[in-house]
Amino acid sequence: MELSTEEIKALLGEDCFALYRKLDGFITGSYTFLPEWSKGGKYGTACVRYKRSGKSLCTMYLRPNQLGVWIILGKDERARYEARAEEFSAEIREKYDATESLHDGKWLTFDVEDDRLYEQFALLLTVKKKPNLKK
Repeated sequence: MELSTEEIKALLGEDCFALYRKLDGFITGSYTFLPEWSKGGKYGTACVRYKRSGKSLCTMYLRPNQLGVWIILGKDERARYEARAEEFSAEIREKYDATESLHDGKWLTFDVEDDRLYEQFALLLTVKKKPNLKK
């Protein structure tokens, strides 16, 4: 169910599309995770998961004029985040603190309409998994 660039832009709108492009570029340029497209189900029109060997780096749900960004931090990843929490914005820290810890980690879910949190998401992804591609 992979969408074309034109379909993604029409769905997300200009501002949200900028975030999608930046995050997709960061992930594909920094990691060996491959995008896996599917229907978004109840969470969006379409969904793209960046996966490798059955493990997910993050998931993006595409919706009209909105992008849902899901990053799940397991036990070790939570410890790495907590050691670096001061590097994150108040918005990210508040979301982290308000998110319940489940048996499989903290499910950080963000619904965004523009690219203002791009740097924060990129930093959060590097906490989750160190980039494995040389630039």
